[in-house]
Amino acid sequence: MSTRQSVLSNVSHTVVSLFVVLSGQISHINAQPESKRAASDTDVGVFELSVIDMHTGHPLPLSDLDIKINDQHLKRQTNDEGRCKLKLDQPNLELLRIEVFKRGYVAMVLCFRPKATGIPIPPTFELRLEQGIQIGGIVQTDNNTPVSGARVKIDVLGYMQYASIIERTQNRIVCTTDAEGRWACHILPELSREVLVDLEHNVYVRSSQENIPIVALKSGDHVLRVQPGLSLSGMVLNLNGLPIVDATLSLGKNRHQAEQRTTDAQGMFRFNKLKPRQQLLTVIAEGYAQDVKVVDLEKDRDDIVFTLVPGRPKQFRIVDVNGTPILGATVEATKWRRRRDRYARISNIHLRAETDENGFAVLKDCPEDDICCSVTKPGYTTIEEYCIRDHRPVHFIQMRPQGRIHGRVYDMQSRKPISTFRMFKGVRPSSSERLWWNKQRVKYIQSGEFELGLEKECMAVGIEADGFQWGETSVVCNDSNDHHRDIFLEPIRTREVTGSVRKADGTPVGRCNLWVATDRHPLFVQGLRTLRHQGFTRGQSDDLGRFVVKVPQSDNFSILILHDEGFSEISESQFEESSPIVLTSWARAEGNVSQGNGGVLIGVEMSTFDDKSEDLITYVFEASVDVNGRYSFERVKPGKATMSKIIGTGTWSRNIDTRHVELFAGRTTQVNF
Repeated sequence: MSTRQSVLSNVSHTVVSLFVVLSGQISHINAQPESKRAASDTDVGVFELSVIDMHTGHPLPLSDLDIKINDQHLKRQTNDEGRCKLKLDQPNLELLRIEVFKRGYVAMVLCFRPKATGIPIPPTFELRLEQGIQIGGIVQTDNNTPVSGARVKIDVLGYMQYASIIERTQNRIVCTTDAEGRWACHILPELSREVLVDLEHNVYVRSSQENIPIVALKSGDHVLRVQPGLSLSGMVLNLNGLPIVDATLSLGKNRHQAEQRTTDAQGMFRFNKLKPRQQLLTVIAEGYAQDVKVVDLEKDRDDIVFTLVPGRPKQFRIVDVNGTPILGATVEATKWRRRRDRYARISNIHLRAETDENGFAVLKDCPEDDICCSVTKPGYTTIEEYCIRDHRPVHFIQMRPQGRIHGRVYDMQSRKPISTFRMFKGVRPSSSERLWWNKQRVKYIQSGEFELGLEKECMAVGIEADGFQWGETSVVCNDSNDHHRDIFLEPIRTREVTGSVRKADGTPVGRCNLWVATDRHPLFVQGLRTLRHQGFTRGQSDDLGRFVVKVPQSDNFSILILHDEGFSEISESQFEESSPIVLTSWARAEGNVSQGNGGVLIGVEMSTFDDKSEDLITYVFEASVDVNGRYSFERVKPGKATMSKIIGTGTWSRNIDTRHVELFAGRTTQVNF
């Protein structure tokens, strides 16, 4: 597996088809609770929010607040001092969520879930909003005709804190194009982490698959091309050639992401405003086995005919380890036949049933094909991908009661218990030896004790605590027993290092973003701005270019500095606090791609290694190929790299035509494909 494949298996990555992913920083979050108090089931009091400008510290009066307290919705504004007081008199307070909007600033979401996370709601909180910058563009047809009334939808995503206080900054803004097809909105963070751009119109759809450069969005001159949407029509019949009424048609890659239509009295259906691409078209009708077709919307758009056969029931009996029937277990078909161009099964099947008091469940209207099912029941370990490859009258499945992993967390050095920490679930699939950690779902513990039910076959517990290294239990496979596993965390020993950043002419460089990469915490840099940080610490230089960052005492480290005018990467052996760090100019790359338009990207990959030959910093840059077959990288790290064409979208993307090149600082390298 290449470094890029390894990065993409851990980092959510999509090659853009309907939207564009841009980049930014997480370091702009600077909101902290001013004090804490204990959470209780009857948390009653007053919460005061202060909204200020992140850069100046001045209050932001008349900021709009969209507030949710449990199920109660409120609208408020901050006063002349940028403050707003809320009375929290609801019993059993479970949720306080405040969306903060201010014209010219990036919207933020403040979210407290005291019962779910164990983090109390403080009496006061200071939220710092970042000034936004304007982005925009033009919407035109392929023959350069402006399109008015198009709804350009912008989602700004990104910020998240483990403390689960600032839940995210997601601000959906809908900008409507004017008579000249122009749109603009003032919501983009200066160092954006991720921006999604989509378009909606009653006639047109996006006509190209492209990665929009952030520079083009800032200039407001980028053209979004649209074309009239395609249609797809057909009919659903039975074996006698008669129409099937009220059959449900789903058009999409799976059952969760699909447009739906139903057949009329003549068994006809029709989809409109479709984008030109391959799709899965699934049909479901009561009493019939569902069917699916792969349709190419540039070719197969009319007279799609489904001829459905009667469905077959498949019966299950779910029992526990003693043979006792289990009531209320859910049997659900999850995967089905394979596409011709895919190895994995597709998940567009819709069959579900629950067991009765005798443990029986029947999936009606099953196809003749093999299907794979999951069986779930609270208190029992989930059975995943139980694949049916025969026609037995009854399929017997045995479920095990959940065992559990429990224990306490201790300081390895002092042997004293640690009361507050974050707990993560690790799952080892039956088909893999690798343990997968879900870092997006976290449980906050303040009692010092953790407990995890073995809902999957083999699991582990991971622990994070402030000031300590990551710790985890061994993998435990469910045998319906309790497993006691204490975790001892090693304290992180750090030291502060200081330095300064200069240009080649000695001019200080202020507001540089700095990251520290270590053996245990590498960095993934995607493009100039999108930096996936699993690392140790980060910081920023002041207006005179000076900085202070913490580095570990034990691990090797490198300091990475990113700036519009250049970058620097300094290893521990190269770093001297008395000597300024001088930025290296970015390299530039460009070229032609034969037959390269239509969803092709060019990717650049390079890594920096430590003495143990492990990746400390991995760089992945991507650029789109325009309609003339041209691409360019305005800023890319100089050095030896691999360049490839990237075909496909999402998890199905792959690299072809790989080249090994060397890129030089301050120079343009021509690489043609």
